[in-house]
Amino acid sequence: MVTGMKHPKETPGSVSPRRQGYSGYTLLEILVVLVIISIATSMAMLTIGSNQNKQIEAFTHTLTQTLSLAQEEALMQPTTLSPRLSPTQFGFYEYRQKEKNQEQGWHPLENRDLGLQTIPKGIQLSLQMNDKLHSISYEEAAPFIYISPNGNLTPFRLLIGPKNKGPRYEIIGQVDGSLISREYKS
Repeated sequence: MVTGMKHPKETPGSVSPRRQGYSGYTLLEILVVLVIISIATSMAMLTIGSNQNKQIEAFTHTLTQTLSLAQEEALMQPTTLSPRLSPTQFGFYEYRQKEKNQEQGWHPLENRDLGLQTIPKGIQLSLQMNDKLHSISYEEAAPFIYISPNGNLTPFRLLIGPKNKGPRYEIIGQVDGSLISREYKS
């Protein structure tokens, strides 16, 4: 064994004898990159989830305000109104007595605020009345909720959440006409 032998001095551009024949990244470098990617992915997922919850909250607020506006409209006209809900849209209908050119029955309102409006994609509604959950479908069924000319409501509970998941918010309509919008509590 030869002692005192040292590696020759490395000059710029020369390759260390320990690194000769090896190329690529070290395990530590790969782990650091994976940690950075996982942190960025986690932050993106939190942002997406937060945005969806804010969208549902905003839609719940809008729907509550629209129901309140419909109550005011029923008082001012005076007329009986009813919201019609489908999986993708909602709008209000007015009950009209038979007149010259119109038949008796439910007719859609065509004003900008109470006419047909789109439910944002990814949001699902469920209607609960008399402790029974009603699915909201595309079928044209008789209205469930009535808004009378004196402002009273058919009692209801409208559950709002992401599609195919549990509700996050609810709108509660009480017989005296009061509307409560809040986070869902099972």
